[in-house]
Amino acid sequence: MVDIGGSLAVASKGLFATGVSTDLNVTYINSGGKIRDTLRAEATCEKLGKTLAYTSVRFLNGKDELVARGSHTK
Repeated sequence: MVDIGGSLAVASKGLFATGVSTDLNVTYINSGGKIRDTLRAEATCEKLGKTLAYTSVRFLNGKDELVARGSHTK
């Protein structure tokens, strides 16, 4: 999910050939819930350079509590 979210954040800046991943990290903070609970992901492109893009993804549960976060460099 962090890989896809990061790629979509880069694509939202107009760069549709998003390249390969050079670094990916996920930190789990809380339980995501139970089966059939909904999680929301918010992906952001923090910086878009000439050769690399830096993205972050936040995962929130139905109560808008942070359950995980990820960073992705492409």
